[in-house]
Amino acid sequence: MEKLFFTTKEAANYLGISEMCLRKICMKRELPYFKSKGGKLNYFLQKDLEKWALAYRVGTQEDLEEQLDKALKNRV
Repeated sequence: MEKLFFTTKEAANYLGISEMCLRKICMKRELPYFKSKGGKLNYFLQKDLEKWALAYRVGTQEDLEEQLDKALKNRV
């Protein structure tokens, strides 16, 4: 069974970053999260963590060449 919600510590481990780094990301509002009723705890959805992690993909040289080819073909 997949885990739906992650604590800050679990989310940081899942992403492979420190808790401090995750807190900074949250302060910049780059990643959605939920606050507990008292406001002391943060919870993260797995799908939001995955979306954030996959948003910063760096393409290969081949990807860049394909994009260039498409752009040049669309100019004509």
